[in-house]
Amino acid sequence: MKMDKLKYKVLDTIKRYSLFSPNEKLLLAISGGKDSVTLLDILYNLNYKFDLYFIDLGIKGFSDISEKIVESLSKEYGLNLYIDRVADYGITIKPIGKMPACAVCGIVKRYLMNKFAYEKDYTLITAHNFDDIIAFALANLFSGNYEYLLKIRPKNERYYKLAKKVKPLFFVREKETLQYVKEKNLPYVNIECPLRRKNTQDRYKNIANEFEKIFPGFKKNFIKALLYYNTRVPEPKPKNYCKICGYPSKGEVCSFCRIRNALSRHNK
Repeated sequence: MKMDKLKYKVLDTIKRYSLFSPNEKLLLAISGGKDSVTLLDILYNLNYKFDLYFIDLGIKGFSDISEKIVESLSKEYGLNLYIDRVADYGITIKPIGKMPACAVCGIVKRYLMNKFAYEKDYTLITAHNFDDIIAFALANLFSGNYEYLLKIRPKNERYYKLAKKVKPLFFVREKETLQYVKEKNLPYVNIECPLRRKNTQDRYKNIANEFEKIFPGFKKNFIKALLYYNTRVPEPKPKNYCKICGYPSKGEVCSFCRIRNALSRHNK
């Protein structure tokens, strides 16, 4: 019964926010973790047609296990699977200067997902859940990155060099996806990345939990307030593009290209 409730919560988000239409090409970014596996199973059982996209991060003892699980799922569900390998871009996931491995990983994954989906004309489906979104919002609020707050919505429209992105798990809590994969006995990656350290997202998830204890309903009301405002104002568009790759960038060179350049210099 709880599984059906979660399925209809996802369906309600898809319908209420018009995440995608029947004729759109859909691409689910899948890591093999509980969130993306839950979303795969739900979308499949809702009879949506979609392909899968996996990024091999080249992390021994983690990426290889993740890839095997994703490949087995693609075969079991009969879904087309695309695999990108960071090694093909000359990238190794590791700390670079003061940038921790998790930050490098996040930049690389976001860039490759967007690039692939944009160039193949897909709508990109990501499995970010309610708790991820809260943490992202708080991180940007406290660091003064207010423009990023305006991007927090279940659907981000396609723009030049930006794929359309949707988040069907926008209102689904982390504990719900964990319960879902366990109750349905679905295979998923249940080991922690060896490069993972206590990162910014963990810190803000803990802050959100503390706020929730002091102010019950804080998380729900915070997201409601963001959506109330964000659905009434235009989504911010990129102002700059990378002079190397042509994709959106804060400065002359995007973070992805800076990472490639740093690794290239280091390997010479």
